[in-house]
Amino acid sequence: MLLGVLVLFLAAQGSSGQQCQGHIDDYKSALGRGELWALHMYESSTRLLDGVLTGLIVPPGNFDQCVAVRAPEFKGKYCRVKVQIAQNVGLPQLPTYEVAACGPSTCSDDEIAQIAQFNMGSVGLNVTNAFTYVHSCEYDGVRNLDGGFWATIGVMSFLVLLVVSAAIADWYFEKFEKKVPAAVATLIAAFSLRSNLRQLFKISRGKVVSQVACVHGIRVISTIWVVVGHKHKYEIYIAAMPFMNTFEFFTLPQEFSSMPYINSLFSVDTFFVLSGFLVTYVYCTDVIKGRKFNIIQYYVYRYLRLTAPVAMMVLFVAFVIYYIGRGPQWNTLFWFQSQTCKDRWWTTLLYVNNLVDYPAMSTCVPVSWYLSVDMQLSWAAPIVLLPLMRWPKYTLIGIGALIFLSTSLIFGLTYAYDFFWTYPVYNIPHPNSLPDYWFWCYIMPWMRAQPYLVGMALGWFMSKPRKVPFNRLWAAAIWLLNTACILTILFTIALAYRPEHPYNQTEAAFYNSLHRLMWGLNIAWVIYACSNGLGGPINSILSWNYWQPFSKLSYCIFLTHMFIIFSDIGLNRTPAYFSQAYMTHSILGDLVLAIPFSMLLYLTTEAPSVILIRKIFGKDKKAAAPAASAEKE
Repeated sequence: MLLGVLVLFLAAQGSSGQQCQGHIDDYKSALGRGELWALHMYESSTRLLDGVLTGLIVPPGNFDQCVAVRAPEFKGKYCRVKVQIAQNVGLPQLPTYEVAACGPSTCSDDEIAQIAQFNMGSVGLNVTNAFTYVHSCEYDGVRNLDGGFWATIGVMSFLVLLVVSAAIADWYFEKFEKKVPAAVATLIAAFSLRSNLRQLFKISRGKVVSQVACVHGIRVISTIWVVVGHKHKYEIYIAAMPFMNTFEFFTLPQEFSSMPYINSLFSVDTFFVLSGFLVTYVYCTDVIKGRKFNIIQYYVYRYLRLTAPVAMMVLFVAFVIYYIGRGPQWNTLFWFQSQTCKDRWWTTLLYVNNLVDYPAMSTCVPVSWYLSVDMQLSWAAPIVLLPLMRWPKYTLIGIGALIFLSTSLIFGLTYAYDFFWTYPVYNIPHPNSLPDYWFWCYIMPWMRAQPYLVGMALGWFMSKPRKVPFNRLWAAAIWLLNTACILTILFTIALAYRPEHPYNQTEAAFYNSLHRLMWGLNIAWVIYACSNGLGGPINSILSWNYWQPFSKLSYCIFLTHMFIIFSDIGLNRTPAYFSQAYMTHSILGDLVLAIPFSMLLYLTTEAPSVILIRKIFGKDKKAAAPAASAEKE
């Protein structure tokens, strides 16, 4: 019966394209005769929303079946179509559903959207509107690779060839004890796959490292937490992996068991504490040792240190990633990312995307907003650093005043504009969610200054030769208070998501203005305690020596993991059933995949750039040479 209805629909369907109309007529006739290619085209489209009552709101259809269709004069064309369904049919109240439609490759996206509208109507669903995603359609044709693609492939190939060649040269000069000019030796050491792998897996056990050894564990655990949070955020709520039970997600934020991954946002605040701590700790220890602070060198070194891996990611996303995969949502995800990088690359490389991309919230590399905030805070850090060692008392008072100003600003904005308690990455019935909260309370440097300033105060405190003594009883009491505070911050937010708890401006303002500050103070205590013999088993875990290789990779994992998550979503062909077991399995897979990709980025860009930058600025006092000796110039 459905085939007969489809024939009537297609016969009456107008087309702005004569060729498309002719091919629709061919499709109609072939479907009426039961030809296999026409049946494949019809079957690969979404019709009845299986599982829609439990939440399958993005049924993928059958991508491969559609694009494999071969008619005499056209191919199958797969499109993602958003449809609005009248709410009198008993379905859950959602503004749009997303379905798959398969039609002739000669038809426009809008014409295929009309086919999707009919497919839904043929099973009794009243579709009031249908429209395709921009660049969501795909058919089995040759993609035109532009000059940017080949240029980027050339750059990547050159870097791979360079690290392999440098490794061979490194081995040769070591084996035959050849002397090389110092400049050549530096280049070989910087790019040598052999020496950089050694450095990556080198485990340091010296006294200097042990003072802040816990930082490695904190960095790795926070990186894993970032991946966990983004996996849940993008697969469930933003990029929309096709889950059979999506409607269960609306109650997840109300459950205490969901808080560890919903509140993965705190991993970012941990990184801000670490960043402020390390900048200040290194500065203060250098001043104590009599080294001069060169502010120009500080800015240039900081910029170059972060930018080489980011620049490679911008190139890769802008010109390559769109072409290396095909799937139901691949075009939807990666065409947008590619265009953003082509149009807005400069905002990422100048670290200003958090300031100029409002309200679209579109960034070339999705996590680069954090790098922008961190860079901006680093630009402002000398205002605190320069007077810190000369007038520590007044400078610390100034740090406290800056923290108070940031806290007051967050409180005032939250209260005045009725913002939610925290960044509402999950579906909540609150009008002032996005993009205002994202812009005003999440990605502005003055809003993220609290944990960074806490880290700076900790860096000064840790650099002092004489530390404030803590007896074991006081340390145990602080650990108990610290644990209680962390648990309160993590789990209190569940109350705000519950429908029986009405929104209260004062509650939201207090939580929103204090939760990052309190988290930063708690992380600061963990670092201090673990570095001064007060950490017990916590220090044993965080200071485990074998965190170090993963800690060195954490920056590149941070840059690459989002595209692994996007690839998983874009390539996915079938619906899944959400459960924590499923997510754990998927997250572990993403982490395993992230390691080789991050190693490739590390070995070709980050490690060489760090060695060269340190050599240029004289930070590396040892000769940057391969195992063989280098000639002095």
